[in-house]
Amino acid sequence: MNDNDPIEEFFARERGAIEPLPGQDERWTEIVAAARARRRPSRAWVGYAAAAAAALVAGAGGWMLRGILPGDTTTPPLASSTRSEPRTVPTSPAPSTSPGASQTPDMTASGSGAPSSAASSNPTNLPVPQDFTLMSMSFAGDDTILGIGSGTCSGPACPVVIKSVDNGRTWNAAASLRGADSPGRGALSHVGSDGAFTGIRMANPQIGWIFGGGLLRTTTGGSYWGDYIHEGAAVLDLATNGTDVVFTSVTGGCDATKCTGDLLIEGAPVGDARSRVITRIPLSVPLDSADVEFNQAGAAIVRALPVADAGGDWRGASYLVSGATVTQIDLDCPDSRGRYLAAAGGTMDFAACPGADARAFSISRAPQERMAQPSWVRVDGPPVNLGPGVFVSFAATDADNLLAASGGREGQGTMLLSHDGGATWREPADPAPLPDRGWRWVASPGADWFYAIPADPIRGFWRSTDAGESWSRVTLANG
Repeated sequence: MNDNDPIEEFFARERGAIEPLPGQDERWTEIVAAARARRRPSRAWVGYAAAAAAALVAGAGGWMLRGILPGDTTTPPLASSTRSEPRTVPTSPAPSTSPGASQTPDMTASGSGAPSSAASSNPTNLPVPQDFTLMSMSFAGDDTILGIGSGTCSGPACPVVIKSVDNGRTWNAAASLRGADSPGRGALSHVGSDGAFTGIRMANPQIGWIFGGGLLRTTTGGSYWGDYIHEGAAVLDLATNGTDVVFTSVTGGCDATKCTGDLLIEGAPVGDARSRVITRIPLSVPLDSADVEFNQAGAAIVRALPVADAGGDWRGASYLVSGATVTQIDLDCPDSRGRYLAAAGGTMDFAACPGADARAFSISRAPQERMAQPSWVRVDGPPVNLGPGVFVSFAATDADNLLAASGGREGQGTMLLSHDGGATWREPADPAPLPDRGWRWVASPGADWFYAIPADPIRGFWRSTDAGESWSRVTLANG
């Protein structure tokens, strides 16, 4: 050794300080346990298996995020939740490499443990499964659309998240939820079971949620999903205006025909990793649906309905949610089964009230309200008759242009539009071909755009960019 070399002196001292340790089994157990503890990820979990809703709340605005196109407004931030720990759920299995399987990337948790590269679009660039059936979609802005539906996940069907970053021209699979139930292709209820995710809403191209029996959130554009801490069990519907998120949940669960337990209205700023309960509504009857949508004044509208003929005194109710204030409102309907229709633009909202045959709706309109009961005025004209069907949905781009559709069973379905604020209705000049089972829902993201998803939407949906007069099919394929 060179006595003048400080490096050699350092290593000589270190070698001299080494103490031999016994190699018994106990010592190896300690070493392995310590190594595993150092490697344990900070994420609460990877993957998610429990969730809900095999069918779809086809409410007044459907499942489309509103206000992403021109004309966004914001609401005062909601206070952060104080709920403590996320739930622990099983991890999803490794992807199969069996021949012929349509592979989709595993869903992994977002949050502090997610890699910084997760913000890239469609990092795996995998194709949409050939048997994919779209259930819900959300326009996120910047030509970005995300959807969720049923697809093949290494053998069994499961929920799959798909994504387009060129306004629907090409699509890729962004994540799969292995271990969760398939959302289903022919569900005829407004709610589903506690085993499948079926709804998606995006606040912007990076932040969004998928919901059902559970609730997941992404902050990376859909590539990674983590548990979103909330109070309720099954989540019935969710809406965001880009600033806040508001959703409905129940304390019980859903069994594909109804949801039970008290109704919770929860919310938070979109940047929060957890929600808080805004109000709790005790219920003794099962719920058929609890739709949520934002109006352009910044209020969230909740319309909750019990299962028909469920008995009890509660007939359903509608609520206006502004920050932490919840106001029960009237929809100018003879019973509680009216539908609130928040327009994607303009200053007017609408209410659709079913008549004696339940499929002919009269239309009322009112200036958008943020804190008060809307002042409804009945629109002169005949009711809009949508015929028989399980699903009925409405959408409005502004105070003049409205769209209504129905469907759900073989041979049923109608699509009608109005350019005079609901006074008169007719078929589009160049309509989309009526699907075998009609339409599941229609919605508007703003401007002159409408979207329509068929009741059996194998690999596609329909879009209009001229206020509903002409329609083109959007296929969920690459290239």
